[in-house]
Amino acid sequence: MEHYLLLVVGLIILIAGAEALVRGASEIALKLRISRLVVGLTIVAFGTSAPELFISLKSALLEHPEIAIGNVVGSNICNITLVLGLTAFIFPIKVTAEALKVNWTVAMGVTILFFLLVIDRQVDWWEGAIFVVMIAAYNYYLIKGSRNGTADDSDEEDEANKPFGPKQWAFNLALIVIGSVGLVYGSDFLLDGATEIASDLFPGENGKRLIGITIVAFGTSLPELATSVVSAIRHKADLGLGNLIGSNIFNILSILGITALVTEIPVADLFVQHDLIWVMLITALLFPVMLTRMRISRWEGLLLLLMYATYMYSLNSEPHLFQINWL
Repeated sequence: MEHYLLLVVGLIILIAGAEALVRGASEIALKLRISRLVVGLTIVAFGTSAPELFISLKSALLEHPEIAIGNVVGSNICNITLVLGLTAFIFPIKVTAEALKVNWTVAMGVTILFFLLVIDRQVDWWEGAIFVVMIAAYNYYLIKGSRNGTADDSDEEDEANKPFGPKQWAFNLALIVIGSVGLVYGSDFLLDGATEIASDLFPGENGKRLIGITIVAFGTSLPELATSVVSAIRHKADLGLGNLIGSNIFNILSILGITALVTEIPVADLFVQHDLIWVMLITALLFPVMLTRMRISRWEGLLLLLMYATYMYSLNSEPHLFQINWL
């Protein structure tokens, strides 16, 4: 009973934290004349990816690398298929040229680089250092290049020109901090309950990988899910899109980068032969989905949800769907 209570409490904290983070980030974005897309790719992406960072670090230090890698790989699959699919189904998402040409390109490139670096079945410290430098350079590029790209319409321009004193700054910064803390602790509570309940579902040597790529990955993607759904309901789905793409980039570059700097991460065969193949296929699929009419429609959202269901099914097939054994 205690584990189920943790699940419920964690979910409530996650939803409240997502609402606070979206509201605070949106207000500050307008005032700094930074687009909501970029705020989603930086501040919100960092806040919602914090659970993955803590869990991956803890898992690697406790010599559970399958959970650390599975957390990142599974979260990236979940973000693009389940989270983005559900968000688009609630409210179709407008796609900007920057999201398509720059952000997707970086996400695809980073995913391919990750695959190439782990073919030797390990993430070394120097590879982690490369990842950390890349995420720092990417965030610098985003912030510097978007200072004057605030609003897309007159309403946002009017809102940006409203008085914004010290109290407003303090309040919205507090919302971001409180929201991020809520997302971290909410995910922690939820994962404690979910892992205990689900650990007996995956017996055998491959159990840690499956737990990491399903239960843990889904749990740590709940902040992205909550934030993106709230963004869609508030008709700010562009923030949700930026958050998801930014989270996937952050998951690989920052989470694996920082974790590898602390301790080298061994990578199991199935991650390379199956799971990373799926990450690359799903990330590639996102390009035509975004390109059609520069929006992600409801039926495309359903397509992404179907991809998530297919991937979950592939985990129970033998051999796994799209598994490449010679890698």
